[in-house]
Amino acid sequence: MTTVSDVQQGTLTTSATTEIYAATGDSETLDLTIINYSGSARTVNVYLNGEADVNRIVPEDLSLEADGGTLVISPIRLGAGDKIHAKASAGTAVSWTAEIVRYTSP
Repeated sequence: MTTVSDVQQGTLTTSATTEIYAATGDSETLDLTIINYSGSARTVNVYLNGEADVNRIVPEDLSLEADGGTLVISPIRLGAGDKIHAKASAGTAVSWTAEIVRYTSP
């Protein structure tokens, strides 16, 4: 078994959910970190495969404290076609980092 790691980063928006990652392989693991860099508390919503309430993977409007409030979701196990989306209550204040590990057969 071979593992290939990749790191992606971005900033969440308020107007629409941001696609953080779309799995391409049959067996992938995602470690997601979301950080609030604002001087005010912000809320985030994180979804798997859609934006309906049933697709949330954290409580609705989860609050992150000001000046570094952090949410870590690990591990998120994904199959081919699975997608992670998120949005925040303030567009430039909340950043995300995703570390992806893909497992492949030799």
